[in-house]
Amino acid sequence: MEKLISLKSLDLSNNKLKHIPEGSFVNLRALQMLNLARNEISTVKTRSFTHLPALRKVDLSDNQMKSFPKLMFDASPLLQELK
Repeated sequence: MEKLISLKSLDLSNNKLKHIPEGSFVNLRALQMLNLARNEISTVKTRSFTHLPALRKVDLSDNQMKSFPKLMFDASPLLQELK
């Protein structure tokens, strides 16, 4: 994803994703909206969402997650909405 540095919105919903590896979005520094809804995500690592300083909205609804790592969005100070 290194050529997508200006990407502002990414929709990965309905893809049967099971987990989000650390550093998955490392080069998406302009990303503001990330939709991961309706997948099969059961685990997310603390550093899965690092390097996303512009992130404002994340949709993780309709997955199999029971909890979030405490510092999961620490590197996203502009985050306004988490579903």
